[in-house]
Amino acid sequence: VEWNFTTAAAVDTTPPAVPGQAPADGETNVGTDTVVTVTYSEDLDASTVTASTIQLRDASNTLVGRTVTYDAASRTATLTPNALLAEGETYAVRVRTGITDEAGNALAAQVEWNFTTAAAVDTTPPAVTGQAPADGETNVGTDTVVTVTFSEDLDASTVTASTIQLRDASNTLVGRTVTYDAASRTATLTPNALLAEGETYAVQVRTGIQDLAGNALAAQVEWNFTTAAAVDTTPPTVTGQAPADGATGVATGAVVTAVFSEDLDGATVDTSTFELRDSGNSLVSADVGYDGVSRTATLSPLTLLVAGETYTARLQGGTTGSVIRDVAGNALASDVEWTFTTAEAVDVTPPAVTGQVPADGASGVSTGTSVTAVFSEDLD
Repeated sequence: VEWNFTTAAAVDTTPPAVPGQAPADGETNVGTDTVVTVTYSEDLDASTVTASTIQLRDASNTLVGRTVTYDAASRTATLTPNALLAEGETYAVRVRTGITDEAGNALAAQVEWNFTTAAAVDTTPPAVTGQAPADGETNVGTDTVVTVTFSEDLDASTVTASTIQLRDASNTLVGRTVTYDAASRTATLTPNALLAEGETYAVQVRTGIQDLAGNALAAQVEWNFTTAAAVDTTPPTVTGQAPADGATGVATGAVVTAVFSEDLDGATVDTSTFELRDSGNSLVSADVGYDGVSRTATLSPLTLLVAGETYTARLQGGTTGSVIRDVAGNALASDVEWTFTTAEAVDVTPPAVTGQVPADGASGVSTGTSVTAVFSEDLD
């Protein structure tokens, strides 16, 4: 007689474990369209693998909408987000203890790990958001440096003397050093020598400059500035005057003029700084004006001058009182004086006989008498 029997299988008391997951713990640059997979050490009770027992949370601990499925053949659960994940965000996966194997053994402890999605792909070119000196600025110091501020972090290796240039008015490159400060996103161009005075310069920021993602400046950026002109410390001088010094026979209706070596401050040319006096030192009443085009001051007497009179013209200079100044404020170094003499009055009166000998109608005149006539003025 023979028969068979089978002993009871060993009772399974071992909880399932998670030997594999994707993305891996700490993984970065994960695609925003990723799914999360969890592989188990043994067959699970599929009914316990749900969106409640496998969760995904964002950096603010908010649950991500998801679908969870389980593939018994590979013992793998798959969590599929309902939408693309956010760029550059850290997410936490939580596999909870509600998951059990076929014997009813629950996961011993919650399993949790993190991954980070890839940052947004930067396709935006950098831009220039500030510059100094400003476009069109004038009176810039000859010791200036040029600064350029950018909208985003740059690849410092692309910020060089080739990509940021300075050119003078003849388009000649200015020797320079270029540095870049990442903290302020600012490039600084330092000329190797003082710039020329009164010169217009062009700054050129070229398209070789790139941001950290390799995006180049969209177009060359260019602007101009002008350095301050040389400081004028030269006083004006008188280069010509009329009537000339020592002139004689000057018409009594003459005006007096003085020509200067440079442009004057017209407000300083008036009757207090340009005057005419006669031989008795009396001031001649006159109008005074200045023509900037010809750099000429003109004194016009209000009445005819006296014939045969010597006059003195004076331009006021020096360091005190009312003086003639150029447009930079430099005063005529000292008084300038010259003299001239007007023509004598024209004699239009005919001479007359004021006496004669013998007298008209005289009788008994000696036969040896000389006849004389006396005139009213000198004769030729």
